[in-house]
Amino acid sequence: AATSGARPVTHPDIDNSDGLSPVWRKLCAEHGIRACYSAPVLARDGQAVASLFLAFSVARQPSEWELRLAEFGTQVASIAIERDATLSALRETQAQIAAELEDSRLLQALGTELIGERDPSVLHERLVDGAVAIMHADFASLQTLEQSNGEEQLRLLAYRGFPSEAAQFWQVVAAEHASTCGRVLQTRNRVVCRNVEEAEWMVGTADLATYRAAGIR
Repeated sequence: AATSGARPVTHPDIDNSDGLSPVWRKLCAEHGIRACYSAPVLARDGQAVASLFLAFSVARQPSEWELRLAEFGTQVASIAIERDATLSALRETQAQIAAELEDSRLLQALGTELIGERDPSVLHERLVDGAVAIMHADFASLQTLEQSNGEEQLRLLAYRGFPSEAAQFWQVVAAEHASTCGRVLQTRNRVVCRNVEEAEWMVGTADLATYRAAGIR
């Protein structure tokens, strides 16, 4: 109640206080708690982020001294929680910067390797490996756009993570395919699919079945 209402709550006689659940009364009785006081720990924006709980073995109101201690305790707790949140955010930022720096180094190393590479197949494989590492992806593919009988299609050059059956199925992707790559070919726009099961254009298609079989979600 102290956190939900962002205000202190006192129960000077738990056995006879209204609004307490039987489960809470039983728990207090088992631990010899006859009265309690809760004060919210407030963040800088006034939102309750925690609470300070005082319990008493006899039914009574908290003393003035105890109320002052509780107030001081909530202020100290607020500072500590804010500090921990700030440090956590700082660590996350530092980790993100370190990851981005590592990705930049990987890109630089990949670029250096590709400059001297003469074998197209090796080039394709390294590009896919680099994409997987940088994007932290479970699956990846590289395709080339080509013409066939006057129609555009995508031909698979390299892939990672797919079973061989999926790679064979997507060896050539036309605009009528219900995969994300087929959708890109059809719409000429970037396609982001957060859940293949929720993509309306995939419902009941062989592409969706292949996604499922490959473990792509």
